[in-house]
Amino acid sequence: MAVFRSMFPRCVMVTLLAAPGVASAESVPEGEDVVATSPEEGLTSEDEQRGSEASGEVETIASVTVSGRRAQPEFEAERSVSVIDEAELAARQSVSLGEALSEEPGVSLQATTRGSETVYVRGLVGPENLILVDGVRFNQSTFRTGPNQYLATLSPGALARVELLRGPGSVLYGSGAMGGVIELQPEAIPTQGSDIRVTLRGRTADLGRGFDLRGGWGTSKVGAMAGATMMSHDRLSVGSRGGEGIFLAAESEGEMLASDYEQRFYQGGMRLADEAGKTELELRYLHGAIEGAKRTDQLGLGQMREIDNSDDLVWATFRRDELGPLSELEVFGAYHRTDEQTARVKCTFGDDVPPSDELLRRCASLDDSLIGSRRRLRDTVQTFGGGFRVELFPAERLRVLAGGEGYFDAVASRREDAAGGGGEFVLAARGNFADGSTYSTLGGYAHGEFSLWSDGARELVANGGARVEHARAFAPGVNATLGDVSFANTGVVGQLGLNLLVGQRYNIYANWSQGFRSPNLQETTVLGDTGNFFEVPNDELGPERSDTFEVGLKSRLPYLGQLRAGVFASLISDRITGVDGTYQGQSEVDGKQVRVRVNADQAYYYGLEAGLRSEAFFGVSLYGNLALIDGAVEASEPDASFEGGPLHGLFAGDRDWTTPRRLPPMQYLVGLSYSPLPEVQAALFVQGAGAQERLSSGDRRDYRICEVAPGQLAAEVGQECGGTPGWATLNLRASYRPLPLLELDLALTNLSDERYQHHGSGMLGAGRQALLSATLGF
Repeated sequence: MAVFRSMFPRCVMVTLLAAPGVASAESVPEGEDVVATSPEEGLTSEDEQRGSEASGEVETIASVTVSGRRAQPEFEAERSVSVIDEAELAARQSVSLGEALSEEPGVSLQATTRGSETVYVRGLVGPENLILVDGVRFNQSTFRTGPNQYLATLSPGALARVELLRGPGSVLYGSGAMGGVIELQPEAIPTQGSDIRVTLRGRTADLGRGFDLRGGWGTSKVGAMAGATMMSHDRLSVGSRGGEGIFLAAESEGEMLASDYEQRFYQGGMRLADEAGKTELELRYLHGAIEGAKRTDQLGLGQMREIDNSDDLVWATFRRDELGPLSELEVFGAYHRTDEQTARVKCTFGDDVPPSDELLRRCASLDDSLIGSRRRLRDTVQTFGGGFRVELFPAERLRVLAGGEGYFDAVASRREDAAGGGGEFVLAARGNFADGSTYSTLGGYAHGEFSLWSDGARELVANGGARVEHARAFAPGVNATLGDVSFANTGVVGQLGLNLLVGQRYNIYANWSQGFRSPNLQETTVLGDTGNFFEVPNDELGPERSDTFEVGLKSRLPYLGQLRAGVFASLISDRITGVDGTYQGQSEVDGKQVRVRVNADQAYYYGLEAGLRSEAFFGVSLYGNLALIDGAVEASEPDASFEGGPLHGLFAGDRDWTTPRRLPPMQYLVGLSYSPLPEVQAALFVQGAGAQERLSSGDRRDYRICEVAPGQLAAEVGQECGGTPGWATLNLRASYRPLPLLELDLALTNLSDERYQHHGSGMLGAGRQALLSATLGF
């Protein structure tokens, strides 16, 4: 069911709610089923008339796995999902996965530093969204609450596809899958001979340059591949038009100071299979490194950070089809190691307040004569994990998935301090975390799908499932007050869904899904400066949970094309949030407000996501998407500045509420794509966001949002913080395949040279720039 007609000849289009890929596809990416049809096959009379010239046209079913932990047609899933295939990833030419995902509805980009782009999904960020790599959990227990950089250690260039599930996925995937699930599928190991590709890349806004190299060989029974990606980035040039109300101390003469960094990624894999193709063993490896990324959002205070992140993920997967009563058995084991090294410096500006541009430049370049103190931190986390999944059909119309998985984290953490620019470093009592901390999770799930009714043209399908997961943590010697900290909790979550499929035309769905997240080590045991606050531990923190209700429509109509639309409401209990606290009797440490994580009583988010793509007329197609979100968190005391959204009254009751941190603004994308020939693709589109003036108390103390002069917040000088202005960029993409083995991708972004900022980001967006890549295959 749900066969999607390609709107461009020979071009597979699977990113249904976002900007279309502009690169042609000579072969169908892994994860899609291909059906060769004639005009008479499986079509209505209207379809037959429309497709009279399409004999032999290749149609594809956009297949997803993230929605049900198994391959299924995207159209038939009763969840809101997006797929970005390999051709689309190449066309977007994104330097990070956060940048690539930012064109999807319900996703908003946040970048505190370059090389650390991350995303909000339905208003939630950081450990509230789960990242998977080929089904293996990527999140670790030290992932920082709020925006963090860990997604950026995975390269878009090493992936065959990116799948996004909007909404909770805790039944299938466990703790942390509250806002959404991002599943990354690595490039396939060749099965039909050799596959060698070389790609050269260039970007003008930061003089970015680099290459991708991929090579592999295989048959149906054995194969191997390896690859590498290198990119270097200089300082970022930003836009010059508009942007009134935006101020960042690190912006100077049209550039972002200290915005250069390096990216390095490696991958490898081996595959063995039996002759019948029923048994398969894969061994995969991914390495990612971001080096020299500087955090400058508090440069006006004289605070700089240089961060090096290194990530290694190794996993083995065994799959067997048709094993006794099981239609499929999958077993995996994984090892994941992250190493984060941070160098912090504190510049002294003396009586120069606010500091001059010259002083800011000298601090950004780490001038020894300005440095008053230095600190080095290193956190290393090793994760060991494994699990299994089985699929079976115990009855004619019933499919059952069941499985379990467990992960164990071991944390090493240290800190060294030094005075001045040349003083010797001295080992401190503890680092960000208590050295020797451990964290483990163990869970199991069952999920079923049952066809309630079908008359051949229509089908009513019900699905549901449940999961039990236990988390346990231990942290030795957290501080003098708490001593050793240990805690454990168990979560039980459920999910129910119903969808009505009307041929290949309509899918009307409704679902209820629960999310669950156990507090991690960052929230319960961290002690020190985490950016905007000085955080202190809380060993009494409990899990947060959510109930999300969603109703949606997917349609595929003659002439009109494809439509996706849905509304949702998420009710969160025991929301983990930050409140002002004290440390050793002080409310501030080194000028930073002391902050402690607590479980708020309630929070809610609701929103709308919609996308459309028209059929092509004379090679031209219209597409676009829109996302709106609103929300609030219960407050411990009245917030006079809080203004509820249009539906606040449905959730408010008699409680006091406040705005969530970095509530995403309205976001939109609209464009035209054009394909005069199979070898030529082009798209012209506008991407933008509305203004965000609704701010939390934390937002008003955030230099990424409310800085008005170097090191000065709006409230400190008696001004109102206006939030983040709205913005829109005009962009052009084109792809040309002059030879079967050569593909050229060109993108001209921010053609109007807009000066803009993603809400809550410590960097401005790139100004007018050109991106070019050339891929040669053998």
